[in-house]
Amino acid sequence: MKFKEIPNTSIQDILTAYFGEATENFLFVIVIGANNGEIQDFLSGYLLNKNTKGILIEPIEYLFNQLKDRFKNNENLMFENSAIYERNCRKNMYRVNKSAKLPDWITGIASFNKKMIGMHQADIGDPAKAVVKENVNCITFSQLLKKYKIDRINILQIDTEGYDYDIIFSINFKQIRPDIIIFEYLHLTYYQCFALINLLEENDYKVNRNKNSFDIIAIDNQIL
Repeated sequence: MKFKEIPNTSIQDILTAYFGEATENFLFVIVIGANNGEIQDFLSGYLLNKNTKGILIEPIEYLFNQLKDRFKNNENLMFENSAIYERNCRKNMYRVNKSAKLPDWITGIASFNKKMIGMHQADIGDPAKAVVKENVNCITFSQLLKKYKIDRINILQIDTEGYDYDIIFSINFKQIRPDIIIFEYLHLTYYQCFALINLLEENDYKVNRNKNSFDIIAIDNQIL
């Protein structure tokens, strides 16, 4: 494994150029960890485009219901109430029990790892009181592709509070190659972060770090 710095870039500028130059009739996106659709992320401004199709994935039930309601009039979007995991099963996920005293972005924190939630103790207070457990449905990435008959992904965006590593390592790049992969590295270990960089570069992706957040973008060199 090699350790090295990766260059900074603007993910939003790259997406602006990508959507602006797209020649396909439809761009297909997958958002893993879509939350309720209210929290702004890199793809938020493009989900209502007429030429954007995709799947929004959210395992937490009440957030999933809000997500579906927010985009209920958009026939181009599909919704999956599951977590992406290493096998098809049900598994406990930990999340913050939102209260009026907590900031809105707190709803975006959910993880299989309870300790990951505890890292935000300064924002949520006593984790023992703020963290609740929810049993969620889990599906593998490959099963997701089969279920929705997906054979092309233009953009894959992942925000799973540290499980991004496992999801990307589960992708069979010989089977499917997203043009662009965006993921958060804030909750990854140094080993996981650089292992992911190496994996993506070995699969012919150009890797850059967003200059204003803890996010990485990988672009298929074949489209550059």
